[in-house]
Amino acid sequence: MCSPSQVSVKHSAADRQKLEFIVQRRNSSSISFTKEQTFTSNFTEDVGCEVLDVGDSLVMPGIVDCHVHVNEPGRTSWEGFWTATRAAAAGGVTTIVDMPLNSIPPTTTLRNFQEKLKEATGNCFVDVAFWGGVVPGNQLELRPMIQAGVAGFKCFLIHSGVDEFPHVAEFDLHTAMKQLQGTGSVLLFHAEMDVHPTTQKIGGDPSHYSTFLQSRPDIMETEAIRTVTELCLQYRVRCHIVHLSSAKALKLIQKARQAGAPLTVETTHHYLSLCAENIPLGATQFKCCPPIRGSANQEQLWSALKTGQIDMVVSDHSPCTPDLKKLESGDFTQAWGGISSLQFGLPLFWSSASKRDFQLADVVRLMSRNPAYLSSLGHLKGSLAPGFDADLVIWDPETGFQIQEEGIHHRNKLTPYLGFTLQGVVRATILRGQLVYKDGPSNVPPRILEAGAKPVIGHMHPETFEIMSDIKSGIQYMFQTQNRTTLAVSGTGHTAMECAIFNTVEPGESVLVAINGIWGERAFDMAERIGARVNTIVAPPGSYVTNREIERALSEHRPVLFFLAHGESSTGVLHPLDGIGELCHKYNCLFLVDSVASIGGAPLYMDQQGIDILYTGSQKVLNAPPGTAPISFSERACQKVFSRTTKPVSFFLDLSWLANYWGCDDKPARIYHHTGPVTAFYSLRESLAVLADEGLVKSWERHQKVAEYFHAGLESMGLKLFVKEKRARLPTVTTIVAPPGYDWKEITAYIMKTRNLEISGGLGPSAGLVFRVGLMGCNSSKANADMVLAALKDALKHCHRSKV
Repeated sequence: MCSPSQVSVKHSAADRQKLEFIVQRRNSSSISFTKEQTFTSNFTEDVGCEVLDVGDSLVMPGIVDCHVHVNEPGRTSWEGFWTATRAAAAGGVTTIVDMPLNSIPPTTTLRNFQEKLKEATGNCFVDVAFWGGVVPGNQLELRPMIQAGVAGFKCFLIHSGVDEFPHVAEFDLHTAMKQLQGTGSVLLFHAEMDVHPTTQKIGGDPSHYSTFLQSRPDIMETEAIRTVTELCLQYRVRCHIVHLSSAKALKLIQKARQAGAPLTVETTHHYLSLCAENIPLGATQFKCCPPIRGSANQEQLWSALKTGQIDMVVSDHSPCTPDLKKLESGDFTQAWGGISSLQFGLPLFWSSASKRDFQLADVVRLMSRNPAYLSSLGHLKGSLAPGFDADLVIWDPETGFQIQEEGIHHRNKLTPYLGFTLQGVVRATILRGQLVYKDGPSNVPPRILEAGAKPVIGHMHPETFEIMSDIKSGIQYMFQTQNRTTLAVSGTGHTAMECAIFNTVEPGESVLVAINGIWGERAFDMAERIGARVNTIVAPPGSYVTNREIERALSEHRPVLFFLAHGESSTGVLHPLDGIGELCHKYNCLFLVDSVASIGGAPLYMDQQGIDILYTGSQKVLNAPPGTAPISFSERACQKVFSRTTKPVSFFLDLSWLANYWGCDDKPARIYHHTGPVTAFYSLRESLAVLADEGLVKSWERHQKVAEYFHAGLESMGLKLFVKEKRARLPTVTTIVAPPGYDWKEITAYIMKTRNLEISGGLGPSAGLVFRVGLMGCNSSKANADMVLAALKDALKHCHRSKV
């Protein structure tokens, strides 16, 4: 039997990373994950892999949720792979197993399974395996699907809720069992069946939950499970009861197991967390099938979990669009039966289990190890041991939080758990050694976030000056310069732009600005505000000015300063720099370069390329929070600055003060100028260290490869790139021509709503013409490029396109 098929956007099965990810607990040299497993680690030597200090958080195997309805293709508006697996990652779930129904077509044939795989590929944050389905007449499809990697099969003994997945009769079960004998596969049962006359229509107010509950009595489950146990004993095929709700069936299950039946059973979070007595009038978001039963029944389920009669706890994540829940009428009899909880399974379970003396080892057994074995993934998932996938959830079982709509990653935010306060915050999720979810801002790497959380010290303390010296060295490396006057301005890139212009230009002097986007326009405005005579060289958006045009303008206007944006993020242009510094010096002009969108992502050599002033921001490739702006001045630039006849217009940006504060002027003491942002310095220093660890050349190469991969994907979709010349395309920011017939605002809004992914519109001269996608720093990866491509593909499929 082959292993179940898995899909992951992050890593293919071929490059699966084994358990080489070492996790260090503060003040401890060993970690106890479960009662059975204790790992020790010695950190006195170079271990050759990343070491993650998770403080006092708990580390355990990633959760395997083997009962998830993704519904894609066909009912993506209910849920899709992108949103479902994103929610899973946020909940510490590293593997889901997708149910075969609610998608169109259902997973009941090999061809349909292949269509499902195609839809999932490139759209998943975590690993995905698949259940097939048993329906009347498809018994000859079962073995081919097993060979293709399906983990097992599910069937219904009652109407499934969707017509394209009909329930089976006893004849169908016998033929299916015969096909499954000897394969090792498993048959899953939705164990409810109509029992005449008990299940005839019940009268009563449809807005009362009790009316619905009476229509699905316990006997529907017990009789169905009686049938399952008889078949299981007859054929000795592995059988599994999904979402057990009625404790009255436990004796039947126990008796069958004692007789040798290879039978397992699961229950769900809603049967363990919700009680029929507490469901409000008309609250149809609580409806599911089988139904939520009373509190006495719930306690019996908890007891069965404790004694091992129930093998696992899963979500049965079964979402739909809000209209299908009949919220306005509150009619339980007409509403769709399904509950969304994929993202919150771990805290839901722990919030109740911890009050009943369950241990963390029980969490691993019930939510990781046993579901993995059921899904034929027990050799890869659910345990922390050599040879297993490095799937980890890092979480804090003692911290509480409230479920709020804005924090839900499911496509539709409707869930009965809104407003619940739970225990157990997921801090991070790691899939095969790679971080796929981090609690907090996702675009700042954990290493940099942690640096910024260090205690604040005085901005004039010797320790602060040491940090500033480290920052200076890091900037010199990043800029490839030996300039002594290298520092970080307290502010964003705009602050550095003003610092450069205000210090080098006096009123009445000539300034030349290359404009091919918004940043040239901003430099023009700043220079004009201080009384400079500003001239421009203008290139159409999406292109750049040539060296010949630059020399002609230098010769004509004789400026003291020439401004150029290396990475013009508003248009996506990477401006060539070679030869421009020499031209500027030929005409006794300083060369000022804005590298906010390019530094670290594209080759730049400040000294070799004759750049006199270079600046950037902390929030782009460096991935640090905004608020510091590295800048460097050449000796030629400093001579101009320190020989000026008037004071700079800004005291805050006066380079003579800044140079002293940063120890760039060789004076014996530093004089107070302003309160430096010490916390931002921590983050900036760490971000420069991250860049140095990777290496500039490797960073440049990575950004270029990802950009080329992303551009090829866009063009294969029929989209056009705004910058036509390949060598002039900025590797960090891609501009895409807005496709004709679409409202670009609708597309960006759709992607934000459905994918929680921000794609910007045009800026300045490109406004209304393009989409702008930033893939920079830690976000520059082929996996992230795939995510954006999938989001755009989905948006173009669902957003309105005018035929006019």
